[in-house]
Amino acid sequence: MGIAFSTKIEEGILHVHASGYDESLEDVQRYAAGVLQQCVEGGVRFILCDETELEYRLGTFDLYELGKFFSSFVPRDIRVAIVCSPEVISDTVFFENVVVNRGHCLKLFRETDMAKRWLLSAGFDGETGN
Repeated sequence: MGIAFSTKIEEGILHVHASGYDESLEDVQRYAAGVLQQCVEGGVRFILCDETELEYRLGTFDLYELGKFFSSFVPRDIRVAIVCSPEVISDTVFFENVVVNRGHCLKLFRETDMAKRWLLSAGFDGETGN
């Protein structure tokens, strides 16, 4: 099945709903490329991914490689909030750290409302991981 996702733009945010599971690192990279394409086509800088129905299967090495890919592929002025199931968020913090340590603005959340507030928080300049 792999990763299936749908998108819509509301209030300047690309809302992504993902489901299924990650079959491989390449599967997740295709998903990220598809989301970024929608972001660019929609002319938005904020992405809110609801991944609560997405099963994570990547190991630590693949999460590191995914973080490197993300950092080289996604422009730094894009701000990304990912909402995960509470059961998996601790496993994905490593991915978040890899991305943020490379100067990108990505954060994991357990709740959509908090993620949206963070995306739209004042002071975002596209230069920091905060």
